Amino acid sequence: MPGSKYDVAMLIKKVEAISSTELKLVICPENTGPNWMGIKNATLDLFPSQTLVIPQEYSNQVLTDIDLRTLISTFKSNSGKTILLSGFPDYFFKIILLCNELEVDVEILYHGGLAEINQNKKKQILMEKILEFAKQRKFKKLYVVKEGLDKLFTKICAIDSERITPTLQIPENLNIQRFNDGKIHIGIFGNNSYNKNRHTQVAAAAMIDNSVIHIIGENEFQYLINPKRVICHNQLNRKAFLEVLGSMHINLYCSYSESWGQVILESLALNVPCIAGNNSGLKNFLDPKHENLFISVVDNPNIIAEKIKEIAPTY
Repeated sequence: MPGSKYDVAMLIKKVEAISSTELKLVICPENTGPNWMGIKNATLDLFPSQTLVIPQEYSNQVLTDIDLRTLISTFKSNSGKTILLSGFPDYFFKIILLCNELEVDVEILYHGGLAEINQNKKKQILMEKILEFAKQRKFKKLYVVKEGLDKLFTKICAIDSERITPTLQIPENLNIQRFNDGKIHIGIFGNNSYNKNRHTQVAAAAMIDNSVIHIIGENEFQYLINPKRVICHNQLNRKAFLEVLGSMHINLYCSYSESWGQVILESLALNVPCIAGNNSGLKNFLDPKHENLFISVVDNPNIIAEKIKEIAPTY
């Protein structure tokens, strides 16, 4: 059983503070580096006054089972009614069963899509178990972010399912300094999973003369471009990430599959154009003036490069 090495008393106080004004407690996992950062940020934007961020290490439980029971019991004893689990590491099944035992209603917010489950047995097993729990009514409602999944889950599980679209909250007092070194700085800030399509986008950016490419994580593109043209960013909190995002001349987010595309919204809010693929329905939520940022072919580096030349200012 994992050992508790975090300040559980502080978490209990947070639960008490939330339950003093809210009937619903939202639980989401803490990020480890960029891992889970997007889900945490989206959850905090959606539920700023209701969210309890619990510690974890790379999707692994660090609070003890007793700690989890204590948090749920504290919420219930303060007249709390429903716990919404945002994101879904494996140990969230344990929280569902504890809520069932303690007679606290449970809802789930699933942020992913089905594309990332391809050839990923662990995620396939996770989804199979979520759907089995839905059929057994171990939770009451299933929220999704990906367009169309609400209809799918309602059909195959006969459970109340609804699409929810994240809101956008940009912190104040960001210190954004646009690069002014005569080069064009291009941000490609998706992670290294297959569906984020990083290699094609880096290839497109490499076709732009005098470009400098910014990524999150390790440089795996030495085969493609001089490493001196790639800047790696790691361990960024939300504020630091937005400051980097806003310092670019243009950002790319041409993924194969996206549940929503929060980075696209953040980039546009920071007045940085972001070329994107329209695979999440996000285009329907934006001002028509941004329609020229979307491309229909995301796996052709030349098409993306030509779009960069069309959109990016001349430096």
